[in-house]
Amino acid sequence: GTIIIYRSIPIWKFTLIDWDWIKKGYKVSVVFLVSTICFKVLVTADRYIVEILNNSDILGAYVLFAGIGMSILIILESAIHSFKYPELVATYKDHNLKKFKNIIKEMLMATLFLCILWVLIAALFTPMIFDI
Repeated sequence: GTIIIYRSIPIWKFTLIDWDWIKKGYKVSVVFLVSTICFKVLVTADRYIVEILNNSDILGAYVLFAGIGMSILIILESAIHSFKYPELVATYKDHNLKKFKNIIKEMLMATLFLCILWVLIAALFTPMIFDI
């Protein structure tokens, strides 16, 4: 597929590849890759530890409530961080410290608001759903 795309776009035939830029991109992406792998190891290892120290019933409850608790990370990433990070990076690159601090403050306030809202929703609906 790549060869067909390469041949169908004539401008690529005359463009030189900026290998330094690609190397810089790999250096940045490796940091994100390693941090993601470490996070996944932690999230998986805790379940094995709970399973070793307790029985399957407690593990099931742990996984359920850990999933409810971890879902806030998914909500925060998709609702706030994925939209604000590009603006944050651009502001940092422009050396605009005042706007950078304002974006950080906006992200913090939105994160706090969503976390508090999530706790309230979980506290309200968890007993109803699980008949506690």
